[in-house]
Amino acid sequence: MRRGRLRRRALRHAGGQVEAQRADNRRAARAAEQARVLARRDQEDAGLRARLDVARTLSLQMARDWQPLFADLEALAGKHADVALLSVEPDAARGLLRVTGEAKDLNALFAYAESFADASSLMAPRIEVFEFKQREGMQVVAFSLRLNWRRA
Repeated sequence: MRRGRLRRRALRHAGGQVEAQRADNRRAARAAEQARVLARRDQEDAGLRARLDVARTLSLQMARDWQPLFADLEALAGKHADVALLSVEPDAARGLLRVTGEAKDLNALFAYAESFADASSLMAPRIEVFEFKQREGMQVVAFSLRLNWRRA
């Protein structure tokens, strides 16, 4: 009796594996058919080929993992109360990020830039420009910082 239960269990398991393999085969066949159709269209229509190239480029840009970027920026903002971010300009295609902001003083700016060494998605900070400005009767350092954005 026990042998019969084991045999039935093994048959169910094998049946599940067969069904999973069939599903994988169906997905692969659909993907191959889509690739074949797109390749044929790509060869036939120069305008479509140009649009597909633009779509591929945009797809690569959008495929970047944005969550680690924002997590790093938020974590660093919490550690550097003397720095205020004014804008974040990502260039996903080139893997660059430009951050503009204001710091209490040069030491706060340098500490903020150096803290990117611990960031998981951003590296190689470069202070592009900074200038001293008066804000509400206080002197602040306005800055622009460029970072490399690692691909996830």
